[in-house]
Amino acid sequence: MKRIAIIACTAAVLVTFGCGPEEKTVTQGKESAAKVEPQAATAEEKVSQVAVAVKEQASEVAEKAESLTKEAGETLVAAGQTIKDTVSDAATGVKEKTAAMSEAAGEKLAAAKKSTAELGTDIATTTAAAVATTKGAAVQAKQDVSTAVTSFSNTVADKTSAVVEKTAMVVSEAVNGAATPETVTVENKYAPVSFTHKSHAETYGCPACHGDDSPGPVELGKEKAHALCKGCHQEQKAGPTKCAECHKK
Repeated sequence: MKRIAIIACTAAVLVTFGCGPEEKTVTQGKESAAKVEPQAATAEEKVSQVAVAVKEQASEVAEKAESLTKEAGETLVAAGQTIKDTVSDAATGVKEKTAAMSEAAGEKLAAAKKSTAELGTDIATTTAAAVATTKGAAVQAKQDVSTAVTSFSNTVADKTSAVVEKTAMVVSEAVNGAATPETVTVENKYAPVSFTHKSHAETYGCPACHGDDSPGPVELGKEKAHALCKGCHQEQKAGPTKCAECHKK
């Protein structure tokens, strides 16, 4: 670097002063060199100082660049971690909310199923009760109809039987030439028994006492009379059943 500076200064002197006598030229060259050499040293020193300053600045720039790069890296790492944590928290929140919503939906679905099952049970129970009631009503109606028909049939039969018996009595009276007596008295050892013969005949008919035979005298002993008269009174819950009430002394 020093040599380059000296050569440059010499060239400048030669250009400035041109060519003269050899001695003068040498002397002037030495003088110029003597003047230029300190300047060259100063320039070299300045260049060296500038180089050192540039080196120091370059070192500082490098250090700052390294520091900034490190800080940027740390910032990026921190930002990445923050983003990661934020994403993780968001994912956890979404997962928790999804789980809560799923649980709530499951509970609502279970409640709906329970309500549906209970409603179905209530409907089935109500339907079964209605069917049972309808069946019971139908059975009762059938029984009522059957009872009414039977009662009506019995009434018709009784009335028909009474008409037939009365007709038979009238025919018998016409054939035998004798009217049905109003009262009949049955003699016996305890005391005689009198009863309204015609009223009995009209109400119950001749066969009730005379059987299938034609109306006429009936042989009545104690056992037969008690079974026929007393038994009928007890069955019909009408008429005397005690001894003194029939046997009049």
